[in-house]
Amino acid sequence: MIMADSSGPQKNWYSILGACPTDGIQELKQKYQKLILMFHPDKQRPDISEGEAEQHIQRFIDVGQAWKILSNEESRKKYNLQLRGIWWPPGSAISSSQQAVSRQLRGKQVLLSVIYDNVQVFFPL
Repeated sequence: MIMADSSGPQKNWYSILGACPTDGIQELKQKYQKLILMFHPDKQRPDISEGEAEQHIQRFIDVGQAWKILSNEESRKKYNLQLRGIWWPPGSAISSSQQAVSRQLRGKQVLLSVIYDNVQVFFPL
């Protein structure tokens, strides 16, 4: 299964669902269900433009793919590792002006917090 293609722009499956890497499966499922109904082709208004209908179909496809990847524990782990490589490539220097890395303890889960271009992302360790 290919989750990200290094030759082109990579989709962030978490942002497609409006989720983050620390969300549990139930949170992901709720977000998936809400979005899949919102963009389902049979649920669209008849008065939307052809371009808007095509955008909704693409969102419907993306939401389904995001759920397929993130709902499976093994594929989600692989995708999280890919995300870590995007945000913090192995062997790369960390610029203090662009990235700040810290470990935070939330309950019993240790998270890697990366701030890059004013966006904070959490990765389970």
